[in-house]
Amino acid sequence: MEIIVTVSVLVLALAAATPSITAMIRSNARDQAYNLMAAQLSAARALAMQTANYAAVHVQMGDVTGTEGRCYAAICTYDRGNGAFKLADGYAPRPMPKGYAFGELSSAYLSGSPYSSMSDAALGGFTSFTIVFTPTGQVTRKVEGNNINFNDAGLFVNAATQLWNQPAAEEAVTAVTLFEYTELEARSDSARADYLNDNGLILPINVYTGQLFPRK
Repeated sequence: MEIIVTVSVLVLALAAATPSITAMIRSNARDQAYNLMAAQLSAARALAMQTANYAAVHVQMGDVTGTEGRCYAAICTYDRGNGAFKLADGYAPRPMPKGYAFGELSSAYLSGSPYSSMSDAALGGFTSFTIVFTPTGQVTRKVEGNNINFNDAGLFVNAATQLWNQPAAEEAVTAVTLFEYTELEARSDSARADYLNDNGLILPINVYTGQLFPRK
């Protein structure tokens, strides 16, 4: 009888602890994603200053079979010969903890302070962006007056090592948000905006140092 009571108490204790354990795992994964992005930004900034050239962190969801639903960040360098960025030599793309992703904070997806309603097509653009450093280590939106372009080698559409479809040329960003991609994707277009407003971790980027500064 005592064994049965003890087992019952353990079962109840585990059941009560499950929500807090789940929350702890989620918090750890979010912290890992934040730290990984911070490390990629630091590495890209250092590369820009070491090479006296533009360097960037490009972020995008995987497009190839087996990578869908996973957010990747890659360090890229600027090829002045063709005016486009390419994967930096010696730097492999880094996947974020499964289920987490970053989105860009720009006028394309923010209507005033709240987020805009977001279709599946818009979600792809929202999670595809670039953060660029000048040769002096400052964050910039454009490179020599131009939007950010990529060549089709390395990780893009014409490469054996393809990870991504080639993104459209657009301005680089200076702020991002961190969120649970699986939670966001499962919601309707309008509910996605509410989810981001309630749960997105806003991360402005210091334009002089490249550091992330959480706002909530």
